[in-house]
Amino acid sequence: MSKRKVDDSEEQIRIYDKLVRQFGDSRILGDQMRTAAALINKSVALRQLDRRQEGIAVCDEVTTRLGDSAPPALWQLFAVALINKGIMLAELDRHEEALNVDDEVVRRFGDSRRLLVKELVAGALVNKGNTFALSKRSEEAIGAYDEVLRRFGSCSEPTPFWMRQAKRFYHEVVRRWQFSPYCALDETLATALVNKGAMLAELKRSEEAIGVYDDVASRFRGSWRSAVRNQVASALLGKGVALSQLNRGEEAIGIYDDVARQLGGSSQPALQETAAKALFNKGVGLGRLNRSEEAVGAYSEVVRRFEGCALPALQKQVALALVNKGFRLGKLNRSEEAISAYDEVVRRFGDSSLPILQEDVGRALLNKGGSLAQPDRRAEAVAIYDEVVLRFGHSSEPALQKLVAEAIAEKNALASDEPA
Repeated sequence: MSKRKVDDSEEQIRIYDKLVRQFGDSRILGDQMRTAAALINKSVALRQLDRRQEGIAVCDEVTTRLGDSAPPALWQLFAVALINKGIMLAELDRHEEALNVDDEVVRRFGDSRRLLVKELVAGALVNKGNTFALSKRSEEAIGAYDEVLRRFGSCSEPTPFWMRQAKRFYHEVVRRWQFSPYCALDETLATALVNKGAMLAELKRSEEAIGVYDDVASRFRGSWRSAVRNQVASALLGKGVALSQLNRGEEAIGIYDDVARQLGGSSQPALQETAAKALFNKGVGLGRLNRSEEAVGAYSEVVRRFEGCALPALQKQVALALVNKGFRLGKLNRSEEAISAYDEVVRRFGDSSLPILQEDVGRALLNKGGSLAQPDRRAEAVAIYDEVVLRFGHSSEPALQKLVAEAIAEKNALASDEPA
């Protein structure tokens, strides 16, 4: 986090503390709401500063202040405090405690008829499924997502305008795995289905996964909300992956084309990222079908569409596309073009401090070294492997450490193959 963002978060904490001092002892309902909201936002700011243990303690302060006899008007604040606590516990790998907190949300508020509270209960169940997934407990994750569908799958009521406006009272939103404490039910239901499909695909139950993804599309395809549209597109991406698992590559490519076409004109970052993933997956699928020339075209399309985007998630897709483009050009015996693609990764992202982009820079350099590992260009290949070690040898990132080890192994292999 930049110094400016740290300073902003620290200033926010001071403001929230001032509000708590001003209203914290009041028994007036509005003041109690202000106090609880200030403490919740303080917990969010602490999380942003990686001070999660303090953030958890602040969430506990909210629930202690509100108590078991909190009136219904305070239920959503109580539930948000619990959800934020669960998120931070999961991020600290305290998975069992996080699951217990999610269960407490459902136990306390699962029978509520208030729409805002229903949304929070659904969110707690999605978080429960995600925590099971992180713990490699896939069947239990599927069960949690099914519980969302069982409880709320028939809910069709939209969030009223006044409620959407009221949510702005809580100006900090906690996000994890595409879920926030205040997602409308349609988004939460779509998220639960998409996550269930992903779990089924992970378990190699591809036909079942396809059925779940089709359910997402049929339920929500007509939604105007970008968050729900992105879940529909994510479901189609998942369907494409599941089709590939079943060796139905041509059908998968058709799905990826549909997604890229539907989202092609979007300016929403999340939708752009999904469109980029669709084109990238198309390139991978074409490569598996030994249609390398077309795969190169798909990867080039990713670069053409998204090369000007500054968001790290989209830069990652561009970097991946260039690395894979180089690999496919190598398969076509167009080594110089492959090397140019790898050089382009280094030119664009070589100065990045983000590990997700550094990994692609390292992979591009390794692949370039492999392209140069010919009898007349050994010295160039060795220099490239040395560059990988020089750039990333001191990194603590496991992915980068692995690339450094590969570079050293490749360099040693070249040395052992060199004629005496």
